[in-house]
Amino acid sequence: MSKTPWSNPLFAVSGHLVARYAAALKSACGLDCPLPDFKIDRFGWSPQLAAVLGQDYMTCEAIRYGIILSPDQAAAPLIMRRFSYEPGLITKVYQEAHTTLLHLIEHEPVIVEIDNGLAFCRNVTDVLAITAIHATLTTPQDTLNKTTQLLALAQGLHQESRLLDDNYIQSMLALVKQVGNPRRRPLPPAFHMKGTSSFWAELPSPVYVLRDAQASQSKPIVITIRPEQVPLDIPSKVLDLDVDLVDHLHAAGYLRYMDTEAFFRKRVADLERDTLLNANIQPSEDSAARRRQLARHTNVQALLPPLYWELEGELKRVQAGAPFSATRLSAEGRWAVSAPARANEVMVHLLARFVRYDYRLLSFHHQRIIQAEWLRYSDAKREYLAAHFPYLPDSFATQPPATPAS
Repeated sequence: MSKTPWSNPLFAVSGHLVARYAAALKSACGLDCPLPDFKIDRFGWSPQLAAVLGQDYMTCEAIRYGIILSPDQAAAPLIMRRFSYEPGLITKVYQEAHTTLLHLIEHEPVIVEIDNGLAFCRNVTDVLAITAIHATLTTPQDTLNKTTQLLALAQGLHQESRLLDDNYIQSMLALVKQVGNPRRRPLPPAFHMKGTSSFWAELPSPVYVLRDAQASQSKPIVITIRPEQVPLDIPSKVLDLDVDLVDHLHAAGYLRYMDTEAFFRKRVADLERDTLLNANIQPSEDSAARRRQLARHTNVQALLPPLYWELEGELKRVQAGAPFSATRLSAEGRWAVSAPARANEVMVHLLARFVRYDYRLLSFHHQRIIQAEWLRYSDAKREYLAAHFPYLPDSFATQPPATPAS
């Protein structure tokens, strides 16, 4: 399943880097930087700033901005995403524009703009309209664009009329003062990705679009909590984002069953851990010790959900050598023992919605779900999540999101 990055350190921003980040934030998003030091992820998103400015402070509807202060930032985890294609694009930027980044960050920050071709992305129709995604680099001083302009002007100097054009020469000299010799500055390549593969989008409501590259003529599968809002004339198969969705995804080949003893043990352990935390008891990491905790607290045993007994019974059947049959399981049970068969990134994101007792997946893919329920969690559960995923509660809002500076 998807690897989570919480053990990797974020990139620390302090000293002169704060001023550079503030300049980029103001240029891209029109926001002032309210903190004297903070940490950022690979994209430049900061959980500390998000607590003040709002989770989506670097997103303007369909456009997502990133801020790069150093190539070393590439080693930081990528925490906040709005579209599933963002990790691939930012990785390409770090890899393919490495030389450009080295030249730029010596003097100013780099702003990454990821554009999916839309001005707004608010509903399913908008999501289905995404066919290509582009990433461009710029800086607060617009250095790259000015360098491109200067190179274009230099190429026209061989024309005699321009050699005698004072305005033309003055335009070149003005740009030279700003960017220096343009031939010494490596320009980045174009960054493009096709939006015709499967992806997910976090809008006011989640949308999943499944497109099978091996069956280009087939209709895409659209999964949403409001299927009635998808226009009937759009060629697609629309599915409701509910618990019965699991059977459709298995039938379409997007999910497969993990019927091994080890996987059943993992899910049983996840549910034991979740039950103890809900009862405000810190669970032991040792399975035997955790079972003793459950045995000692009869009131906690009563809190174990029906799914626990269902999966524990199936675990015993597997241990006894009985063949696995998904028909014996409830819909929740089938989600519990499912794993991606293809479109892995999309399926893992979807699985985490229905397997919320797997904190590793939930914390990485659905911070908004945890934030919405945070105050209802027990003290033990909040302590557990903060200890295992230390950047998670840092981003939870402490005040209403700020509005862009005028």
